[in-house]
Amino acid sequence: MRKTTDVVTTESDMTACFAALGATACGMRSAGIAEQGLDRAVGEAQRLGLPTVFLHASKTPATVAALHFFAESHQALCDTMIMAYKIAEDKRVLAPVVIDVPSPAMREVVHVPSTQSLDKFLPRLHLAHRLAKEPRYLVPQRTTEDMQRSLTVATALLPKYSEAYWQRFRRKAGAFHVTLAEDAEHVVVTAGVQTLNGQRALTKLRAEGRKVGMVSLAL
Repeated sequence: MRKTTDVVTTESDMTACFAALGATACGMRSAGIAEQGLDRAVGEAQRLGLPTVFLHASKTPATVAALHFFAESHQALCDTMIMAYKIAEDKRVLAPVVIDVPSPAMREVVHVPSTQSLDKFLPRLHLAHRLAKEPRYLVPQRTTEDMQRSLTVATALLPKYSEAYWQRFRRKAGAFHVTLAEDAEHVVVTAGVQTLNGQRALTKLRAEGRKVGMVSLAL
């Protein structure tokens, strides 16, 4: 993994997404952040088989057809991005990932893994079909069936990689998290930043003696 990161400023959300897409096509691990304009860039990444990560910074969840994660906090965002690259760059997947990010107004301490530990979990990105002197362009070749197959494989790989993430970093990064649901008579289902509100409500209701549990979706 590179020890430095290039930050590119663009004039629009769509340009940011396509800049990230172009960087991935050149063999660089990249991410684009946008509030809108994801549809075209994600669709192009799917057709080209490029594992670009797109961060969706909006209160409204993205509706694009892609492997979609929800980050409930900035720590979860850090963990989810690492997991997203791990899954998206698997040669059996090679598909884009969209992550709904938490509000930038939130403040918290984030534990970032060391470069050495990340290098062991995330090997250097190697794309067989990346841009180089030859070829100078990529031709979209993946069909809708290919993209659907990638999403199915990615979902199947998630438990394996989640366990590997836990073993290395001792933090969870799975498809969902269950809280106090064993004896629950009612279960609250949340996703993204709403999970924090759900946790506060769960604590209050449990203190009142009500058997309530929660399932927070991350995928």
